Amino acid sequence: MSKFDIYETVTNLIVERLEAGVIPWHMPWKTASAIPRNLVSKKPYRGFNFWYLLSFGFERPYFLSYKQVQYLGGKIKKGSKSFMIVFWKMVEYEKDDETRYSGTS
Repeated sequence: MSKFDIYETVTNLIVERLEAGVIPWHMPWKTASAIPRNLVSKKPYRGFNFWYLLSFGFERPYFLSYKQVQYLGGKIKKGSKSFMIVFWKMVEYEKDDETRYSGTS
């Protein structure tokens, strides 16, 4: 069993889109309403997710997780394709003075 490598996964997804003739960082939209966002929270996707979802040229820019579809009473058609989304968040933390790395030895 190999360890999941997010960097390798993201790189492979970008290469896949490039090989399909799509430039993931090209901005094909004309209005802000075409920015990929979660249908429930209305939050726009950021970072890699923004460019990745945008690169598919979907007719509508709204996305749901599997659990959100279930919660809303919907069903996923058999054979439907899913798209990976990378979850990330900034975390701030403080270390004790005793354990803080000073950069000197």
